[in-house]
Amino acid sequence: MHIFDHITLKPDISFFDEEERSGYLVTVQRKKIWAVEIDLLAEFDRVCKKYDIHYCVFAGTLLGAVRHQGFIPWDDDLDVCLPRDEFERFLKVSKNEFKPPYFLQSALSDKKYFCAYARLRNSETTGLLSWTPSPEYNSGIFMDIYCMDGYLGRCFKSKMQFFQKKAIRMCLNAYYADLSQCSFKKKILYLLLKNTICSWASYEKLYKAFVNTVSRYNQQTKRYADSSANTMREMDLYSISTDDFTNTATAKFEYCSVPIPKNYKQILRNMFGNYMEFPPLDKVDEWHGNVITFDPDIPYKKYIENKIAKK
Repeated sequence: MHIFDHITLKPDISFFDEEERSGYLVTVQRKKIWAVEIDLLAEFDRVCKKYDIHYCVFAGTLLGAVRHQGFIPWDDDLDVCLPRDEFERFLKVSKNEFKPPYFLQSALSDKKYFCAYARLRNSETTGLLSWTPSPEYNSGIFMDIYCMDGYLGRCFKSKMQFFQKKAIRMCLNAYYADLSQCSFKKKILYLLLKNTICSWASYEKLYKAFVNTVSRYNQQTKRYADSSANTMREMDLYSISTDDFTNTATAKFEYCSVPIPKNYKQILRNMFGNYMEFPPLDKVDEWHGNVITFDPDIPYKKYIENKIAKK
């Protein structure tokens, strides 16, 4: 299967040439992964423009757009973010927008593994996270669509909100968890939750409680942070003003363009410090290289079948 068979936005064939960028060798395989992700971004952008939904690129993708005019050479994912009201509207209008191979994975469209944000995936590819090996869970190459909610900073209200968020998220994770993939301690915890809270509260009710919790202060502040953050430090770092979703500029990103906040310098300094300084090459590839298996040339279901057959 050729990558052009399952993407809509097709780059010039020369894009796939192996090259060195910032001292890092970008392989043909990585270029294929990037092409799938850019195609997903183009589909996402199409829907957002159709319904006048505001978003901007986020985290490493924002850094890549500013510093590299494309992907960070050693990066292999693509991040965008939306404020809660736009995120919910996007989920609603997208129900009839994405046709195969595109699949919008959210807490309600793919309940087996709860996630606080959404992912747009290409089902004809493989982007397999190590802890989601089931063919029932869509594991195509993806782009992350982060939902941003009101954040009051390091105060008592935020700490209580954060604690409640983590508790509800644990229940949602337990609801459809594959216990065979869990550690012994997590398996015991999930069994306990399955037999208590999950037995009397529906998944949908718990999800509504999660949304109500993380969006509690949306009308009280313009500072929004990533709802899926695992620590309050992450919320401090990965925060943005609601004005930044409308006060945007356009930046080159590989062979397309992306919206970035005009306030990008302050945002990137908050996230990365001296964001124009490159990390040592021996410190890159430590995250996704260990936890995600990418194959842009094979559907994830076929990849998993082949993996099982080899055991």
